[in-house]
Amino acid sequence: MLDPDTGVVEVREYRLADGVEEKAFETASARTELALKECDGYVSREVFRGEDCYLDVVRWERLSDADAAMTFEEEDATARTLFDMMDEESLTRRRFAPIG
Repeated sequence: MLDPDTGVVEVREYRLADGVEEKAFETASARTELALKECDGYVSREVFRGEDCYLDVVRWERLSDADAAMTFEEEDATARTLFDMMDEESLTRRRFAPIG
């Protein structure tokens, strides 16, 4: 179980949905990052491209901040646009807390 009082890293791996162009995805990703920066506890975000998928790494100050961001992502039109570009079946989401 993750400690609610420590930082958390959320990692998502996914492919783009059929027909989504990379340039459109990159634009939506940048807009979503600007919106995320307004969320409480946001620390940073990095997006990586693999051979056939993407990796999205978001750091939060607390577990509750990451939880609140999930609601934000469901309700915010900018974030929703980005998530609609992802192949939902390929999406995996995991959270990690620091050790030591």
